[in-house]
Amino acid sequence: MKQYVIHIPSSKISVKNAQEVIDSAKEIGKIDVELWEGQHRDGAFRKMYEKNMRLHRMEEWENYSYLDCIVGCFISHFSLWEESVRTNERIMILEHDAIFVNEYKDYYWDGIVNIGRPLWGNWFLKDKKVKNAFGEREHIEDGFYKRDIDKCEKPHLVGVRYNKKVPEHKDYCGCEKNWLVGAHSYIVSPRIAKEMVDFAIKYGILPADVFIRAEYFPMADYLPFCTYQKQNSTMIQKDLPDEQWWRWKTEAVENWKGVEDTWK
Repeated sequence: MKQYVIHIPSSKISVKNAQEVIDSAKEIGKIDVELWEGQHRDGAFRKMYEKNMRLHRMEEWENYSYLDCIVGCFISHFSLWEESVRTNERIMILEHDAIFVNEYKDYYWDGIVNIGRPLWGNWFLKDKKVKNAFGEREHIEDGFYKRDIDKCEKPHLVGVRYNKKVPEHKDYCGCEKNWLVGAHSYIVSPRIAKEMVDFAIKYGILPADVFIRAEYFPMADYLPFCTYQKQNSTMIQKDLPDEQWWRWKTEAVENWKGVEDTWK
């Protein structure tokens, strides 16, 4: 298996962050990670058209993110899926802000294996929590967990097609939202990489972590998570200082860098 970290060579922050990924992977993860040149936002749409792909439901994301940046990010991941198919090897895909906190121990599975802490929520692991000394469900037990939405007993919308928006409903379990929740650290097998390449060409592009979902591709989580995302900058999200969630996010990090500064 090869390990790659996506970076943008023209961005000083991206280059610096990618080196930190490589260093933490070697020191803590006990693996060697190589650089992979990602798709710059300039030219992202041209590359998308060259690959015979199109945007899909991007109006849902445009309020908070720049479309050229979303497309560039997706194409970066897409190029590594193609590499997995070309070499017929599993590939570990890391974004430039993934930091290793645990040693990586290989576990072969023919699918997508998430090895990074989700950016928010862990509802897909809610039944894997173990009890503490007081009988309270406190932490998630280490191990390999397939995201098997077929076993869900609550009302849900399995089968909602890719081109339809999933309605909100308080009784639904959220299976249709069982996506990667942050595409900063995962492993893909060549067979599933080929399926994702074909799916993207047929149905179109979404943000990378939303595109990778259990409804369409076999997914699993391998605990303890090896990495987390060091959120000290963004190359995708718009600067929204009037939004409460944005103020909470940026004020929590010293010297936060917004999109335009990040791409320099």
